[in-house]
Amino acid sequence: MPEPETVEAVPPYEPIKAVVRIRIAKKQPEPVEDEEGNVIEQEINEDDLEEMPIEDKCLSVAANKEDQSIFVINQAAQRILRKEIITEISQSIEALRSVDLEDFMAKCEKDAEEFERNFCAMFSDESTSNAPKVPVFDYAPTL
Repeated sequence: MPEPETVEAVPPYEPIKAVVRIRIAKKQPEPVEDEEGNVIEQEINEDDLEEMPIEDKCLSVAANKEDQSIFVINQAAQRILRKEIITEISQSIEALRSVDLEDFMAKCEKDAEEFERNFCAMFSDESTSNAPKVPVFDYAPTL
Protein backbone atom coordinates (compact mmCIF):
# COMPACT_ATOMS: atom_id res chain seq x y z
CA MET A 1 0.00 0.00 0.00
CA PRO A 2 1.48 3.38 -0.98
CA GLU A 3 2.27 5.88 1.77
CA PRO A 4 -0.08 8.86 1.94
CA GLU A 5 1.35 11.98 0.43
CA THR A 6 2.33 14.56 3.04
CA VAL A 7 0.94 18.00 2.49
CA GLU A 8 2.52 21.04 4.08
CA ALA A 9 0.16 22.94 6.37
CA VAL A 10 -0.95 26.24 4.93
CA PRO A 11 -2.38 28.96 7.16
CA PRO A 12 -6.00 29.89 6.34
CA TYR A 13 -4.94 33.48 5.64
CA GLU A 14 -2.01 35.45 4.32
CA PRO A 15 0.60 36.29 6.98
CA ILE A 16 -0.67 39.38 8.74
CA LYS A 17 1.24 42.62 9.12
CA ALA A 18 -0.92 44.30 11.78
CA VAL A 19 -4.17 44.23 13.76
CA VAL A 20 -6.34 47.36 13.83
CA ARG A 21 -9.36 47.92 16.06
CA ILE A 22 -11.52 50.89 15.08
CA ARG A 23 -13.68 51.80 18.04
CA ILE A 24 -16.88 53.80 18.12
CA ALA A 25 -16.16 57.52 18.47
CA LYS A 26 -16.77 59.13 21.87
CA LYS A 27 -17.65 62.70 22.80
CA GLN A 28 -15.01 64.71 24.62
CA PRO A 29 -16.36 66.63 27.62
CA GLU A 30 -16.50 70.40 27.42
CA PRO A 31 -13.30 72.02 28.72
CA VAL A 32 -13.46 73.38 32.26
CA GLU A 33 -11.91 76.78 32.90
CA ASP A 34 -10.76 78.40 36.13
CA GLU A 35 -11.67 81.97 37.17
CA GLU A 36 -8.91 83.37 34.92
CA GLY A 37 -10.11 81.52 31.83
CA ASN A 38 -7.32 78.92 31.81
CA VAL A 39 -8.33 75.42 30.80
CA ILE A 40 -8.07 72.96 33.69
CA GLU A 41 -6.64 69.56 32.75
CA GLN A 42 -9.11 66.83 33.66
CA GLU A 43 -8.51 63.15 34.17
CA ILE A 44 -10.86 61.47 31.75
CA ASN A 45 -11.88 57.83 32.05
CA GLU A 46 -12.64 56.71 28.49
CA ASP A 47 -15.30 54.30 29.76
CA ASP A 48 -17.25 57.26 31.15
CA LEU A 49 -17.36 59.14 27.84
CA GLU A 50 -20.59 59.11 25.85
CA GLU A 51 -20.49 57.30 22.50
CA MET A 52 -21.37 59.20 19.35
CA PRO A 53 -24.49 57.96 17.58
CA ILE A 54 -23.66 55.38 14.93
CA GLU A 55 -24.71 56.25 11.43
CA ASP A 56 -26.07 53.29 9.55
CA LYS A 57 -22.97 53.18 7.39
CA CYS A 58 -19.35 52.21 7.86
CA LEU A 59 -16.33 53.07 5.79
CA SER A 60 -14.65 50.12 4.19
CA VAL A 61 -11.05 49.43 5.09
CA ALA A 62 -8.63 47.81 2.65
CA ALA A 63 -7.43 44.83 4.65
CA ASN A 64 -5.55 43.03 1.87
CA LYS A 65 -3.26 44.84 -0.51
CA GLU A 66 -0.58 43.10 -2.51
CA ASP A 67 1.39 41.01 0.00
CA GLN A 68 0.03 42.75 3.09
CA SER A 69 -2.86 41.45 5.16
CA ILE A 70 -4.29 43.42 8.06
CA PHE A 71 -6.94 42.23 10.51
CA VAL A 72 -9.48 45.03 10.98
CA ILE A 73 -12.09 45.08 13.74
CA ASN A 74 -14.76 47.72 13.12
CA GLN A 75 -16.91 48.12 16.25
CA ALA A 76 -19.67 50.12 14.55
CA ALA A 77 -20.21 47.59 11.77
CA GLN A 78 -20.20 44.70 14.23
CA ARG A 79 -22.64 46.43 16.59
CA ILE A 80 -25.13 47.12 13.79
CA LEU A 81 -24.87 43.52 12.57
CA ARG A 82 -25.29 42.10 16.11
CA LYS A 83 -28.36 44.27 16.66
CA GLU A 84 -29.94 43.08 13.42
CA ILE A 85 -29.17 39.42 14.17
CA ILE A 86 -30.50 39.63 17.74
CA THR A 87 -33.68 41.36 16.56
CA GLU A 88 -34.26 38.77 13.82
CA ILE A 89 -33.55 35.79 16.07
CA SER A 90 -35.79 37.14 18.83
CA GLN A 91 -38.70 37.21 16.39
CA SER A 92 -38.05 33.61 15.33
CA ILE A 93 -37.38 31.89 18.66
CA GLU A 94 -40.29 31.72 21.09
CA ALA A 95 -38.08 31.65 24.22
CA LEU A 96 -36.45 34.97 23.24
CA ARG A 97 -39.72 36.87 22.75
CA SER A 98 -40.02 37.53 26.48
CA VAL A 99 -36.39 38.69 26.88
CA ASP A 100 -35.60 42.38 27.31
CA LEU A 101 -33.72 42.95 24.04
CA GLU A 102 -32.00 46.16 25.19
CA ASP A 103 -30.58 44.36 28.22
CA PHE A 104 -29.57 41.35 26.10
CA MET A 105 -27.84 43.60 23.54
CA ALA A 106 -25.99 45.45 26.32
CA LYS A 107 -24.68 42.12 27.65
CA CYS A 108 -23.65 41.10 24.14
CA GLU A 109 -21.77 44.40 23.77
CA LYS A 110 -19.79 43.74 26.95
CA ASP A 111 -18.93 40.24 25.73
CA ALA A 112 -17.93 41.56 22.30
CA GLU A 113 -15.70 44.24 23.87
CA GLU A 114 -13.95 41.63 26.01
CA PHE A 115 -13.54 39.33 23.00
CA GLU A 116 -12.00 42.15 20.94
CA ARG A 117 -9.62 43.06 23.77
CA ASN A 118 -8.52 39.42 24.16
CA PHE A 119 -8.22 38.93 20.40
CA CYS A 120 -5.96 41.97 20.01
CA ALA A 121 -3.89 40.91 23.04
CA MET A 122 -3.07 37.58 21.33
CA PHE A 123 -0.89 39.43 18.80
CA SER A 124 1.03 41.59 21.28
CA ASP A 125 4.64 40.93 22.21
CA GLU A 126 3.61 40.05 25.78
CA SER A 127 1.26 37.27 24.64
CA THR A 128 2.16 33.63 25.13
CA SER A 129 -0.15 32.52 22.30
CA ASN A 130 1.11 31.06 19.04
CA ALA A 131 -0.36 34.00 17.10
CA PRO A 132 2.15 36.06 15.12
CA LYS A 133 3.50 39.06 16.99
CA VAL A 134 2.55 42.13 14.96
CA PRO A 135 1.74 45.79 15.68
CA VAL A 136 -1.70 46.25 17.24
CA PHE A 137 -3.42 49.59 16.75
CA ASP A 138 -6.40 50.44 18.94
CA TYR A 139 -7.90 53.55 17.35
CA ALA A 140 -10.47 55.26 19.57
CA PRO A 141 -11.51 58.58 18.03
CA THR A 142 -12.89 61.34 20.25
CA LEU A 143 -14.94 64.23 18.95
